[in-house]
Amino acid sequence: KITKAVTNTLKLTKPNGGESLTTGKVVPIRWGKGTGKVKIELLKGAKSALTIKASTPNDGAFNWKIPATLATGSNYKIRITSKTNGAVKDSSDKNFKITKAVANTIKLTRPNGGERLTTGKVVPIRWGKGTGKVKIELLKGARTALTIKASTPNDGAFNWKIPPTLTT
Repeated sequence: KITKAVTNTLKLTKPNGGESLTTGKVVPIRWGKGTGKVKIELLKGAKSALTIKASTPNDGAFNWKIPATLATGSNYKIRITSKTNGAVKDSSDKNFKITKAVANTIKLTRPNGGERLTTGKVVPIRWGKGTGKVKIELLKGARTALTIKASTPNDGAFNWKIPPTLTT
C-alpha cells in the first residue's frame, strides 16, 4: 500500500513585507488555514520582539491591534509557528515598517454649538493649534454642507465670512 505523505506547512500571506503599519491600528494577520493551533510573534531583526498570541486556532486569520507603546522601526516581520510541531513555521518574506500614530490634536473651541450665526457676518473659527494643514467644513447633520476652506495652516484660527447665499 502506498500512501501520500502529509506535509505540515504554514504560509504567512499578510503582512508579508513592504507595508507601513501604524501603532494603535488593527492589522489583519493572514496565513493558509490548517489544523491545531499556532503561535504568532513579532520579529524585530531576527529576534522575537513580542508574542502577539501564544496560542490561537490555525484558522488562517488573526486581527492584531499594534500596541501604542511599540517602538517604531523598519525591520519587523511576523512569524507563525505550529504549536504541534515547532519546526513548522513561516515568516513575512520581507521586512515591514511600524510607525507611530499621529495624535489627534484638533479640538474645535469656537463655534462649538448653541451659537446663532448670521449670513454675511464674519465668524471666528478657533481650535487648538497644531502642525501641518487642516480642512474646514460646515456640517449639516452628519453631512458636509460646504467646504469653508480646503486647506489652511493648522494655526488655530480662521475668520469665515458666512456667505449671504447660505441657506438658513
